[in-house]
Amino acid sequence: MNKIVLRALWLMLLVLSTFTAPGAFAKNDAGPEATVKSFYSWYIAKQKGNGNPLVNNEIYRWVAKDTVNGLREAWRHDRLPGDVDYFLKVQDFDDQDWARNIALMRAVTVDDVDLVPVSFGSREKSNVIVFLRKQGGVWKIIKVDDLLGYQ
Repeated sequence: MNKIVLRALWLMLLVLSTFTAPGAFAKNDAGPEATVKSFYSWYIAKQKGNGNPLVNNEIYRWVAKDTVNGLREAWRHDRLPGDVDYFLKVQDFDDQDWARNIALMRAVTVDDVDLVPVSFGSREKSNVIVFLRKQGGVWKIIKVDDLLGYQ
């Protein structure tokens, strides 16, 4: 996606999230937002230990099998997209700050995919959009994209 489209999408999601009822997000424990929050809490904690969460089979709890398998194959051949961490879209980050500062907006549904905007950090922020689809009644991450333009 180009930079203008991603920024417009981000703005649309921000506007839509302001019209949701107070507390609606907190009550949606089984929804896409809860899946994203749980995933990133786990993922960032695994990064702290200098491990590679991508090769940990626990990742399948949150991420679609095809996505994990494709990323593992790319990792084995040193072909991960963008030369950055696929799920965070950065090379380096403050794991303590990011673990404490994961902000999610309410999901927006497009066809059978939910999009959840996520911001990390309190000082040097990074923003991504997480794409999820229900598989077997469980929300699974199928893709993560940043808000940067073509690089």
